[in-house]
Amino acid sequence: MRKGILWCGLSFLLVVALVLASCGEAVPGEQEEEEEEEEVVVKKLPGEGLVIYFQMGGSPGGPASDPPIGGAKLAAEIWGVELILQSGEWQSEKEVAQFREAVAARPDGIVLVGMMGEDAALPLVEEALDLGIAVSAYHWGLPACSEKFAKRGYADFKMDFWKAGIAHAQATIDEAGLVAGDRVLLYDHLGPYPRIVISEGIIDTLEEAGIIADWIVNPGADLHLDIGYATSVIAGYIAAHPDTKAVIVWHGLFSAEAETILRGCGFTDPDDIWFTGADINPDTLEAIESGWLDLIGDGMLSQQAFLAVQQVILTTLYNVPALPVLIDPQHHTWEDIQAIAHLIEVGLR
Repeated sequence: MRKGILWCGLSFLLVVALVLASCGEAVPGEQEEEEEEEEVVVKKLPGEGLVIYFQMGGSPGGPASDPPIGGAKLAAEIWGVELILQSGEWQSEKEVAQFREAVAARPDGIVLVGMMGEDAALPLVEEALDLGIAVSAYHWGLPACSEKFAKRGYADFKMDFWKAGIAHAQATIDEAGLVAGDRVLLYDHLGPYPRIVISEGIIDTLEEAGIIADWIVNPGADLHLDIGYATSVIAGYIAAHPDTKAVIVWHGLFSAEAETILRGCGFTDPDDIWFTGADINPDTLEAIESGWLDLIGDGMLSQQAFLAVQQVILTTLYNVPALPVLIDPQHHTWEDIQAIAHLIEVGLR
């Protein structure tokens, strides 16, 4: 009897031990997975801890601001850096003031548009570099800084402005079917280099093709965003020259407002006149989809900004000298812009 009780007790203990052992055993493959999970280490991105101030030219939502913001943010996300945006509202004085503010904060890098011009930029960029702050620029760029500070990592990322003017005029000629003797209006606003280079390229190319090209520049910087003023000037010109075949505006806001401007000129059908512009963004995409904007110049501002931010990171982390890029401008009509429409909507073109 005692043996039976002892055996039952031992059997119970054995069952309990087996149950406990089975609970502790891993399902095939589970132990390996647990070991792998224990080995997982969250790796820091190379740029974590770095701070970069980024000049976006205008303000968020602006036709030439959203694409570079999108490109800069993508570079910051990939490298893990903190990006601080600054809005210069397309005013050189504000870019100077904000550059000084950025330098005072002692970030790791600063990315400029280049609106301030070379005379103002040279001493400021040199001061920043002497403090160990990497600097680069996109969009307008600063050629004198690029020449002087290339070994210290300063680089410009911009389009070829002369080529941009030539290519835009030629694309307008080809797409609109213009011939010698046709009339075209270029409406532009006052601005420093590089605007003048683009406009000269447009006019020279049109005139070489035998096209009558008139160039109207608004009289003041305070009018460069005034759609009402632009409409009145263009309408007055067309009233005096009803044979005008095309209007060119190398201006993101005016390009996006193509329908407003042309309706203000008395047009009710977008096919009655060609209207071409610049700066791809959701607003100009809508304008070209509507048919009122026929051709859009693309300086690839998102890619310029991405590369400019990356240059600052490479210089800061790895002491990489300047790797500048001069981008050939692109041009899009309704037919081919569809391939990149989804990228335009999120600020990556």
